[in-house]
Amino acid sequence: MKYTENAVNILTVRTFERKGAEWINEHLKGNESITSICCLLNTTEEDFIKNATSLRVLYQN
Repeated sequence: MKYTENAVNILTVRTFERKGAEWINEHLKGNESITSICCLLNTTEEDFIKNATSLRVLYQN
């Protein structure tokens, strides 16, 4: 099954502490860039991409 980048980004946001459905509904509208998501999360793109890559591997199998 293929996941859109937007879906992977939302799943990745959920891996960060205290970032649940309510936070996502308040801060994300859809199709944000990784840079803007990282600014909202106050994290680095490197950490975000590492988490996203882990999720992609998990859901590929």
